[in-house]
This record gives sequence, C-alpha cells and structure tokens, in this order.
Amino acid sequence: MKRFLLASVFALVAAGAFVGCSDDKDDAPIPDKYDVISFKDALTDPDGGVVQLGEGVLVGDISGGTFQNLYWTKSFSGYEDYLQNGAFNGRLFGAADGSVWFGSYYSTSSYGDYWGGFVLSGTFGTTATVSDYAYQFTAWVNKGVGDSSRCAIGYIDTYTNGYAVPTVELTSPRTIVSCHLAPSAMVALYTPTEVSKENLWFKMIVTGYLDGAETGKAECFLVENGTVKSGWNELDLSKLGRVDKLLFTFDSNDVGISGVNTPGYFALGGLTFVKE
Repeated sequence: MKRFLLASVFALVAAGAFVGCSDDKDDAPIPDKYDVISFKDALTDPDGGVVQLGEGVLVGDISGGTFQNLYWTKSFSGYEDYLQNGAFNGRLFGAADGSVWFGSYYSTSSYGDYWGGFVLSGTFGTTATVSDYAYQFTAWVNKGVGDSSRCAIGYIDTYTNGYAVPTVELTSPRTIVSCHLAPSAMVALYTPTEVSKENLWFKMIVTGYLDGAETGKAECFLVENGTVKSGWNELDLSKLGRVDKLLFTFDSNDVGISGVNTPGYFALGGLTFVKE
C-alpha cells in the first residue's frame, strides 16, 4: 500500500511525548512493522483539493469569533454542495490517497454557527488561564505528534446524528494499534460544578467497528483526580483488531440535570496501524 500521511514510529518515540493511557499496553511498536497516520503531510478535501489551514470565522454570540490556523467546514470551498437540510454531515478531510477520512458536522441557525466531529487545527499551547470558546480549537500541548504543526480537534456531540460524533473511516479495513490523544484547552482549564476540581475525571472512549459490528472499546483518562495529563498520550487500541471505522466519545464525573457538564473537546495527534 502506498503511504500517505505517514511518519515513522521511531521519530514519534524519540520525541518523548507519549504517556501510556492503558494498563495493558505492550512494548513500543517496532518502526518497520507499523505505520503512523499523522497530520504532517498532504490532506485532501471531499472534492480532491489540498487542505490548508487559514482564518475561520464562526458566527455566534457565545462561541463565535475569528480563529487562525483552522480548517473546518466553511474552509472547504465546496461545502454548500454537500448540505442536506441546511447541514453538512460527512467526510471533511482525509489522506491524500483517500484511504482514511475524518468526519465533521456543521449547521447554522439564528443562534449562529455550530460544529461537531473533527476539524483540523494548528493552534497549540498551555498558557491560557480560563476555559473559554476562544480556545475551542487549541490543543493543550506545545506541538503536534512528530513535531507536526497540525492536529485534529474533536468536539463530541452525541445528541446530533452522524459525524457530529468524531469519526474516522477507512476505505479498506486495517489492524489498529494505537492512537495519540491530548486534552483540549477547554477541558484542561475547565472548572467543574458538580464535583470538586480535585476529584474531576475526564476520559476518552474509542470504539472500533468492522462491517457495522463493534470490535471493542478502549479508554484513556485525560484528566484524573483533577490532574490534567500532559503531552500526547498513547492509547493502546490493539484489542479492537481489524477495523474500518473508529468512533470517539467521552465520559466524566461532572454530571448535572442535563447530563455531563464537562465540555467534550479533545485533540487527536495520530493513529498507528499494522503496516500492510
């Protein structure tokens, strides 16, 4: 298989940026047996155009603003051709060879623009002091995986159908090994309302699918006992086996009347597969 978006595992390990999420994690992958899909190389939009970061303007009184180093639905010049009932709900960017795709959701109303699923961001940092929508596209790390200047930011909306739940789709099944996760600034700086800050936990849940059937789940705490995990965290996904789809959801113990209060944002730095 021709390789796109691939960085060597050796380079990632040498960066020393990963913290294991899983208690049953095996030894580090052997470089010549694994491929890492990151965001360093060329990405394509649904029409085959080259994906580039730029300025994004979100309309809205609460979450709106002008953001730099962003690729989201309205960055894709052809997005209006894909609208159904006023919403974009599909694959937004993927590998240059079309083998791996990242889904996204977008709609607009009198309240402004709304998004869910995955977008692409080049904003990193750990200096913000408050959880604010101004940092909704900020990964709580200093750089991307393998020194990449880009990562995927996910927002998890389980109340909206389709790609509002961050989704990775493969055109052909592959054996998954791991993924690399980091907190969003929205979560890293969040102050809970139903539990103390010291007791807060936030975990990511990755579920694998093959031909519509679930293959397994894996979990990774990005906040535990009030402590935000630093750097990129490697989550062992080997028990998910061969997959053609991954779904990213979350859970937290800050739960109110309407459900989980903790904002469902995270950063994805890469995916590791067995080389084929």
